[in-house]
Amino acid sequence: MADKIVKGTIIYKQFAKYIPLQDMNGLQWFALENNYGEFYGDIHKKYIFKKQPKLLNIGDGNVREMIEEQIQPYDDSIVVYSDPSEQYSGGRSNTKYHNIVKKYFLSEYDGTIIDEKNLKGGQKYSKEDLDGASEIVIWKDFTELLDELPSGGKKRKFKNTSKKSKRKKMKKTKRRFSF
Repeated sequence: MADKIVKGTIIYKQFAKYIPLQDMNGLQWFALENNYGEFYGDIHKKYIFKKQPKLLNIGDGNVREMIEEQIQPYDDSIVVYSDPSEQYSGGRSNTKYHNIVKKYFLSEYDGTIIDEKNLKGGQKYSKEDLDGASEIVIWKDFTELLDELPSGGKKRKFKNTSKKSKRKKMKKTKRRFSF
């Protein structure tokens, strides 16, 4: 995966019950790879970034520490939830962590990213500490940031299907086959 998520990057989401892009709200988890587990549901969707998102790279130990330092004076619980062992323990800690980060970084960032192929240790958290599943969590501007792709790949281009062009086509076909 690229070091940076840019316009045109494709991300994936699995659902048990599909939610259209325009109806998404709150925290939404996306993956950098397709088919990332059976636990998340049988409905698989692809999305493409329409513009470059502003994401906090929590796969970088220094960024994670900066987040803690910014939030801790207002909310001590960030220290507990920032610990990758706690955050990815399988409970609700990941959601709690992202809700806290969203509260303080909502106006500056669209969400967070952790890419297991591009982890970077810091003073407090080593590269090994940060090892976990790759994910992008987006918390705002879903329709401004993303387009849903059809199952086949690229975004559909609408055909010119005006009545006039349909009639023209029919006339050509009739002329070709008339005796």
